[in-house]
Amino acid sequence: MVAVQFLLSLLADDGKLGKWIWDQARADAAPFPTQASASVEAIVLDRATEVFGDRKRADEWMHEPNPALGNQAPLTSIATEDGCRAVIDILGRIEHGVIS
Repeated sequence: MVAVQFLLSLLADDGKLGKWIWDQARADAAPFPTQASASVEAIVLDRATEVFGDRKRADEWMHEPNPALGNQAPLTSIATEDGCRAVIDILGRIEHGVIS
């Protein structure tokens, strides 16, 4: 539940997390607990659907390697708090027309 509350707080921030998130990223970021990961995935997929306007395109984006995530797919990246922050930030940039 904590992971879901964390994610909802990121979404409430409208994706404007800023460069400091990238500076704060840790190589040893701990994964979300298993029970929360399905909820996090569903919330992020809903956000991606909102950004892309299409569930199929959002699902494809979630599985595609992304250079901004070190060539990891967003679906893989959301397993950690830092990765989740990065994915939400990227979706915010895409939504506002910033190349990501």
